[in-house]
Amino acid sequence: MSNIDKRALREVAERATPGNWRRTSSLFNGITVTPFSLCGEEVTLAHTVEKRDAEFIAALEARKVNLSKLSVGEVMHMSGFSRDYAEGWCAGNDNAIHEIRTAGIKVKES
Repeated sequence: MSNIDKRALREVAERATPGNWRRTSSLFNGITVTPFSLCGEEVTLAHTVEKRDAEFIAALEARKVNLSKLSVGEVMHMSGFSRDYAEGWCAGNDNAIHEIRTAGIKVKES
């Protein structure tokens, strides 16, 4: 959590509602919404409490993940396993980094 402002995250978390969440209307993108008509147009209103919850989740999702990017030789040395194992581990690590980035999470390779 070194890449986010802990005070700001705490403030957002304190505004988020405590548990026993329940579905009261319909879900839209993870937020309960209430549709209503305004001037003949269908409008959707997100509940204020859930807006705070969504802000908290968004603050968490803004974080950056630190992942080690090791060479095959480094993995072989650390694990004591074969080159095949180390190459598989490195390929899996590369795939994980790709999938995490695809999910919209920033990755810092170290």
